[in-house]
Amino acid sequence: MAGKYKHQGTVSDDEGVYDVTSLGHGLKIKKRRKLNFTREEATKLLELDEFVGDRALKQNHVDNLVRAMLRGTFHPEWVTLIICSLNGNTYRMNGQHTSWARLEMPPNWKCEVELIEYEAVSEEDVRTLYSSIDRSSPRTRANVMDSYLAGTEEFKSVKAQTLRVVPAGLTLWFWSGAQERRRHDADDVAYLLKTDHYDLTIKVCAFLDRLSPREHRHIFRSPVVAALYATFNKAPQIATDFWNPVADGTGIEKKGDPRLKLRNILMQTAVESGGGARSNKQSVSQELMYRMCIAAWNASREGRSLQILRANERGKRPGIK
Repeated sequence: MAGKYKHQGTVSDDEGVYDVTSLGHGLKIKKRRKLNFTREEATKLLELDEFVGDRALKQNHVDNLVRAMLRGTFHPEWVTLIICSLNGNTYRMNGQHTSWARLEMPPNWKCEVELIEYEAVSEEDVRTLYSSIDRSSPRTRANVMDSYLAGTEEFKSVKAQTLRVVPAGLTLWFWSGAQERRRHDADDVAYLLKTDHYDLTIKVCAFLDRLSPREHRHIFRSPVVAALYATFNKAPQIATDFWNPVADGTGIEKKGDPRLKLRNILMQTAVESGGGARSNKQSVSQELMYRMCIAAWNASREGRSLQILRANERGKRPGIK
């Protein structure tokens, strides 16, 4: 059993539950039917009167829906479109994002949804209906990732703590631009982890599995994991020799060793928005931390000693030696 609900006892009106529906005068379902949601039907829905409090269209949400439709993870049978009539006018209660996404798909794309038609007596009934829609608990990116990876044959030997950090590391490494990363959801990342970059991911996971998330927390950060991807992709055996001293501090004999410089910086800094409000560490961006890792790697590969480890956050990412 996943979790257990703690019973709170009987909830009564005087404990904070207010009858907001009493502000209206009546709401009923006129019709409920299956609808072949063609481009024409999507256009008709968009042309209905818009509820005055409707949310603004989110371009990213439409983009995500289109990608889901293209890859086959969009399930039309789960979609319930809702409209409501009042005084001869019919209002669209939801579905604007789904409609715009449907218009991006081929005319013959099969999309059968459910349509519920309500009839309201007053405007307050329309408001109450609208405010009740789409208030469920959506799956988080991490939850979607777990659904693809946790307990699978491919990753059955990987520790749970490791499997939680590699997706973000792959994302930061593979897509260098923040805007590009935002265009790819958990489904895309899970696909890459299980296909094109599976072998590389297993190498990164094997390295992380030997470490302790508590004792080596400076390694279990998405920009550092991204750098693990970059270096293990370039030279796996050399990467192990490079990262072991960064992780535990052993095997470093010279003060100017780039691995020592990197370890010190990682121990002394926190990732922006990830260090915690009470952290007394200097905060740096994910991109800057990643580039510092690559700068240390490149110096180590070239046999250079470092007095100071520097990296430039702006401009094109440096190549990896």
